[in-house]
Amino acid sequence: MLDDTATADEAAHIAAGLLKLQEGRLDFYATQAPLIESLIAVPLTMAGHRAPRVEGNRPWVAGHTLLYRSGHDPARVLLLARLPVVALFLCLCFAVFFFVRRVTGNSVAGLGAFALTGFCPTLLAHGRLATVDMGVTLFAFLAVAFVRAKGVSTAAALASKVSGILVVPFLFFRARWRTIVIAVASFMLVYLLLGRTFDPTYPFRMYWSEINAVRGFYAERHILPQFLLGEFSRDGWPHYYLVALAVKTPLPVLALFALALGPAIRKRRLEVLLCAAFAALFLLLSSFSSLNLGIRHILPIYPFVYAAIAIALFDANVWMRRTAAILIALHALVGIAAYPSYLSYFNPFVPMREADRVLIDSNLDWGQDLGRLEQWAREQNIPLLHVHYFGGGNVEHEFGNRAVRWSVAKRVPLPKGSWFALSRHFYRLSFTTAVDYDTYLKASNARYVTTIGGSIDVYRVP
Repeated sequence: MLDDTATADEAAHIAAGLLKLQEGRLDFYATQAPLIESLIAVPLTMAGHRAPRVEGNRPWVAGHTLLYRSGHDPARVLLLARLPVVALFLCLCFAVFFFVRRVTGNSVAGLGAFALTGFCPTLLAHGRLATVDMGVTLFAFLAVAFVRAKGVSTAAALASKVSGILVVPFLFFRARWRTIVIAVASFMLVYLLLGRTFDPTYPFRMYWSEINAVRGFYAERHILPQFLLGEFSRDGWPHYYLVALAVKTPLPVLALFALALGPAIRKRRLEVLLCAAFAALFLLLSSFSSLNLGIRHILPIYPFVYAAIAIALFDANVWMRRTAAILIALHALVGIAAYPSYLSYFNPFVPMREADRVLIDSNLDWGQDLGRLEQWAREQNIPLLHVHYFGGGNVEHEFGNRAVRWSVAKRVPLPKGSWFALSRHFYRLSFTTAVDYDTYLKASNARYVTTIGGSIDVYRVP
C-alpha cells in the first residue's frame, strides 16, 4: 500500500469524501453514495486537511488539486485515506471467519474461510485503496450473513454504493418488522447527518439522484473503453464477469469451488444456499450491465463464495477435507507470491505479458505503479524517461525534471538513446486510434526491457 501510487479513481473519492463529510455536499460525485467516501475522509479531517476549492462538480480535478497542488504530501494523504479501507478489509476477513465458525461450529473451518478471504489477490488489491468497493463488499456480507446485524448493515450497504441495493431482497428473508424499521431508520440517519438536514425526504431524494446519476453515466458509456479478449465495445458483454472471474481468481480457489459442489448439493445447508443465491444474483444482474470496467464491480461475491466453499467442504469426507487444506495452503502461497502486484494479478491461464489482450483498466493497470517506475529508473541511473502514464499519479511530482510526458499521438518517433515507459492500459487503447503502439514502437526501433509491477512496460531506443 505504501508503494502504490494513486489509482485512477482514488483522488476523486478522497476529494468527494472531504466535501461530503466537511460541507455536506452529497451531490458532489453524485454517482457515489456518501458513507465510504466520508469514512475515507475521517483520518484526513482529524489530521487537519480541508476540502479542496474547485468550481463545479469535478471530482477528478478536485482530487488532483488536493493531492498535487495544495502543498500537502500526496503519500501521506493517500495513506490516511486508505487506512479506513484496510480496516474494512480486515473486518471482512473476521466476518467471514465468525460466520463460518458459527455455521459449522468449527474454528478450523473458519480459519480456512479467513485464509481464502485474506489471501485473495483481488480483495487484497482493493482492500488497500481509497475507493468504495471494499465498503459495499463488507456491508453486503454482513447484511446477508448476520441476521442480528441485518438492519444496520443493509442501510450501510445502500449508503456505500448504488449496487448495494441488491441486498434489499435479502432484508426480508427471515426478518422481523423491527429489522426493516432499523434498516430504514439507519439509512435515513446516515444521509441526514452527512447532509446536515432534518428534512425526512432528503435521504430518499438523494438516493434517487444517485441512481439517476449512475443511469446517466451508463447512458454515456461510449466515452469509456470497454475491453474483453481483444475486442472493444460500447455495450459490454454478458460473459465479461465470467471471463474476469476465470482469469483473475487463483487456480486453487477454482479447484476448491469444483470440489465443494458435490457436498454443497448433497447437504444443501441453508447458509450455503443463501451465499450462493446472493453471489448468483449479483453476478447475474451485473452481467446485464452495459458498462464493464473491472472485476471490482462484482467484488461483493467473493466473501460469499469463500464462505460457501468452507462450509460445504466441512461437510465433505476426510480425503476431500485434506485436499481442501492443501488447496487453501496453495491459495495462501499464491497471495504471498503475488505481492505487491495484486491489482495486476492474473492466474496461470493468462501469461502476464498477454494480460492486456484479455482485460485492461482496473483489472490490470489503474496507475498503481508510477512510484515503482520512478524507483526503478533511479536505480538504473536513467537521466530522462519519456512516459505515457494512465492513473491518478502525477508524473511531474514523482520524477521532477527527470521525465517528460509522451504519447503515440505525437506521431514523432522516440529520440535515439531514449527510454520510454508505457502504461499497458494506453498501449491497448492505442489500437482504437489512428496509430497503434506496435507500429509506433517498431518505427522508433524501441526494444522491450521490462515490466514494472505488471502495469508499465519499459522500452529502450538504441
